[in-house]
Amino acid sequence: EFQVTEYIVKQARKLKRKKGILAILDPKKGNTLSENTVKLVTDFYQSDENSRVLPGAKDKVSIKKNIYMQKKLILSNLRELYSCFKWECPDLKIGFSKFCSLRPKWCVLAGSAGTHTVCVCSIHQ
Repeated sequence: EFQVTEYIVKQARKLKRKKGILAILDPKKGNTLSENTVKLVTDFYQSDENSRVLPGAKDKVSIKKNIYMQKKLILSNLRELYSCFKWECPDLKIGFSKFCSLRPKWCVLAGSAGTHTVCVCSIHQ
């Protein structure tokens, strides 16, 4: 009638015995990065060759309640930063999207609001 295999029926009955009628499956754990890799990426974003501190007193970001960090302007785009990171650490397996998601909140891109007052060209550095 329902066009399901016997295996699926057995799995459903087993789940019903374990967790009740309207059971919700446990989420699968994905591949996690080590703490060392996360620290390497955040340190790479904050290094002086990849970002610089914005000088203004209002150039700060709230991290937690009553905790503020001075904004750092990233000096190149994320693709270039990712390729530099892969060149420095070729043995680490990390994708571009994960690399971008590990960017700290206070490391802002040059197109963000409030960063137009700073020139990042090589002449004015």
